[in-house]
Amino acid sequence: MRCIRLNKTVMRLTPKASQFLMDYSANTPEAPQNAFVDLKGKIVATFEQMRLDEDNSILVIETPFIQRVQKHLEKYISLCDTRLSVVPDQVYFDLEGRYQPQEGEYVLPLHDGTLVITSRSMDTNVSEDEFRLYRLRHHMPLQGTDYDDVMLLNVDEKRFASFTKGCYLGQEIIARVHHRGKPPQRLVVQNAEAIDEELQGNMTSQCPDPESGRILGFMFVEHE
Repeated sequence: MRCIRLNKTVMRLTPKASQFLMDYSANTPEAPQNAFVDLKGKIVATFEQMRLDEDNSILVIETPFIQRVQKHLEKYISLCDTRLSVVPDQVYFDLEGRYQPQEGEYVLPLHDGTLVITSRSMDTNVSEDEFRLYRLRHHMPLQGTDYDDVMLLNVDEKRFASFTKGCYLGQEIIARVHHRGKPPQRLVVQNAEAIDEELQGNMTSQCPDPESGRILGFMFVEHE
């Protein structure tokens, strides 16, 4: 197993978690990834999720954005019985996707690997550089590093949003862009040699690819 610990925080949404996510998030409760967006369709936070049952869901959010999520949701949570609380578990990623969970652990298949949620400490053997290259090869941009506070569909048009689940916070803008046009930009993996030198500074998560010898990175480009 090739494993790295992630800087993510586990949160539990309960009760009536599925209904809350239907009303206030961009994707369905069953999807592996989701997002909270504002009324303009801009990202508050993207996250991984696991639906345990109708009343309980687990959200895995980049730790630097926990307070932002709590502030964003506080006025909506105050209107219902649902509560969002931090769980003191750790989050790991198995790049090979072979991890077999122990009792009390949760796993979520993701990008050919597996997200592991556990209360115990696990041995890690993957460096930040190795994981950065994995993220580039599997198009796994990181909020706060590769994007933040942008239109959700600029980052990904499929992973974080449902276009059939009905109304939710920010749905009007996202649906309008999806059905009547296209996002003004898209986040792609670029080869540094293929872009102007003055634009290379806009590339994030830059990393040499040992197979090609090229420098890769994420970059927003105009949508064609």
